[in-house]
Amino acid sequence: IEVFNPTTYTWTMNGNIGLKFRRATDLSDKTIQINYLNSSLPSNSYYLFANTGTVVAGSEIVDADAVWAAGNPTSDFPYFATQSNIIPIDSDGGDEGGGGVKLYKVSNGAVIDQVGWSSVFHAAPFSETAPVIETSTGLSRNEVYARFASTDGINPGYGPAYDSNDNSVDFYDYSIVNGPPHGSFSGTKVVISGTPAVGAVVSCTDGLSSSDIAISSGNPPYAFFSLVDVATGSWTVLITSGAYSLEKSSVSIPDPGGSVYTLDSAATFLTQDNNTGMIAGRIINVFGAPLNGMKVTSGGANSTNTNTDGRYRLRVSPGTVDITANPAVGGNAAYVTVSSQTISVAAGEVHAGVDFTLYQGGRISGSVTRDGSAGLPGVAVSILDANSIAKDQQVTGSDGSFLSVVLSTGYYIAQPTVGMLETVTPISSTVTIVGMGTTYFSSTFTVSGALGYITGTVKSGGLPIKTGVLIVVTTATLSGTPPAPPDLSTATLTGSPYYLVSSMENGIYTAEVRNGALYNVYSYYPKAGSSSAVILSSKTTGVSVTAGQTTSGVNFSW
Repeated sequence: IEVFNPTTYTWTMNGNIGLKFRRATDLSDKTIQINYLNSSLPSNSYYLFANTGTVVAGSEIVDADAVWAAGNPTSDFPYFATQSNIIPIDSDGGDEGGGGVKLYKVSNGAVIDQVGWSSVFHAAPFSETAPVIETSTGLSRNEVYARFASTDGINPGYGPAYDSNDNSVDFYDYSIVNGPPHGSFSGTKVVISGTPAVGAVVSCTDGLSSSDIAISSGNPPYAFFSLVDVATGSWTVLITSGAYSLEKSSVSIPDPGGSVYTLDSAATFLTQDNNTGMIAGRIINVFGAPLNGMKVTSGGANSTNTNTDGRYRLRVSPGTVDITANPAVGGNAAYVTVSSQTISVAAGEVHAGVDFTLYQGGRISGSVTRDGSAGLPGVAVSILDANSIAKDQQVTGSDGSFLSVVLSTGYYIAQPTVGMLETVTPISSTVTIVGMGTTYFSSTFTVSGALGYITGTVKSGGLPIKTGVLIVVTTATLSGTPPAPPDLSTATLTGSPYYLVSSMENGIYTAEVRNGALYNVYSYYPKAGSSSAVILSSKTTGVSVTAGQTTSGVNFSW
């Protein structure tokens, strides 16, 4: 039994790769016990299993790389003890001559390759699709089943690597042995074929042609594709099939007019691990004209630009992705931003047809202040269309300003969102966008009673208090030991304000309060004593708060 390694890496044979055989009349596979003389099988080389270390065949003497072990039982291989034969032939009688061989991984039993053949009265026990056809006797003396080197058949100058997963077209039946077997002594062979990548997706970066799916053609079959209407120029062709791909650059289409460019089939091997997918589509304007140079992104640094025909191809990680055409950052300010969400892409898949139509438009700006001039950061501003549908939402920056994404021409409302204790003037501002690439100022919004923050830490013995400390912020002065807040009732609604929060497990608290007053901050720490809890209290006075700002460092410790 010859084995050829068509891969680019060395196989460890001893203890890792084995053989199983089943006669046509057997009910199960039989594992062949093997003594490995050579432990490895290099790339593009042969490995020979035989019944003896020195094989005489075709008037030549060759060395085997592994031999059948003496321990193979006659219950599995009835001709082994008398003839050293693992694989019987038709002349052994009893309708022998049919069988099958599997090359498999010892670690998990996975089948690497297999071939089966029929006897006179029995079908092959297993095979890849149809077995090697044998219409009269089954496997005979001096007969050889040899794998093709390519769709052109047997060629001693190349490695036997063609595998369409159909034994009947992958193997040739030699009725007479015309040469010695191959082993490690045979040297390396060039590989010019493999498994036809039927179903592979083929696309070109020219931006004009559509992708194609390779189909099975011919007998023996090969994977055939045809990209039509490819633009002239130098492009990259991407072929993906399952977990493998090939990116072939500098494919030159010299002139129009029906010229056909044929890829070098001897070099079109899908050997690159394919751990990405691809999104493909086109971007046009409202008149159907392609938009060149438009940025398309799926987030982060994963982006591309459209070509002159408005087409793009974007590599993405497998899974569900969101695609944005003309993003706000790095996009074209004359056109709107559009997204296509939850697109599912598998590794090796080209998900085509994710197209966008971009409208021309402009942006809306404005500012939010606490007194008409001082900017108020962190305020959400909604941009609504004429139907009160939100088209964008921005948050004011450190200077209180905001700038929307590019919006299509039309009527809009800019409206800040403030807390229940706050008021804003004006409540909203209307803007009409009429020109592309223009920024329209909405209004300067002023927030009254705007909120700020007081924050600090609470500690006991130098460590954060994890059980929670009550924080009371008020303009009132509390009395008592500990200082007691008033009972909450309708009467407190017209008196001094009270803000109550509890510290978190990490010993930090944050209280949201109105600006424009000096506050007293009280803390209450219930600490367990020997018989009952004791409330420890502390206070800080004269704490000022600025709207939109944080007053920090109001700490308490015991």
